[in-house]
Amino acid sequence: MADEWFGIKKKDSLSIKEVVMQHIKGISDLSRQEFTPSYWQKKPLKVGDGIVMSETYHEDKRLAYCNAIDFLHDLMMPYADEEFKKTLELLDESENKRFEEHKEKKQTEDEWIWVKLSLRRTLFGKIIMMIHRIKFFEFIPFVDYGSDSDDDEEKDDGEESYP
Repeated sequence: MADEWFGIKKKDSLSIKEVVMQHIKGISDLSRQEFTPSYWQKKPLKVGDGIVMSETYHEDKRLAYCNAIDFLHDLMMPYADEEFKKTLELLDESENKRFEEHKEKKQTEDEWIWVKLSLRRTLFGKIIMMIHRIKFFEFIPFVDYGSDSDDDEEKDDGEESYP
């Protein structure tokens, strides 16, 4: 029923592993760019006999990276092992402590974003280590143990079958 609400058809649906893999690829793409703060770019454009200024907004790549890591974290939480949960508690405590220090020093939002970026890079590493540890992407081969039909008895040579 929910599939109907969102217009998802079986051929369009992805497994959680595919979603996670695509998301990691997106994070990889973000990581290859310079982590720049947001800014407005103004360019003069000739329109007829006059000139107008065109303004284009460029997103904060640091925040885009942080948001992408937060979403990957959300995707992976149902698969979190005890080691990751403990690590996550330590990271959360560290972030809260650093945020309180940031507030006390009355630092700028930009300074906090740099701190947050560093924390998210650490979190990403821990998520990747957990993915490896729990063998999240490990292929589980199909083993055909035969069926109840008589036709399959002739094929049974005691070996496992893989599609």
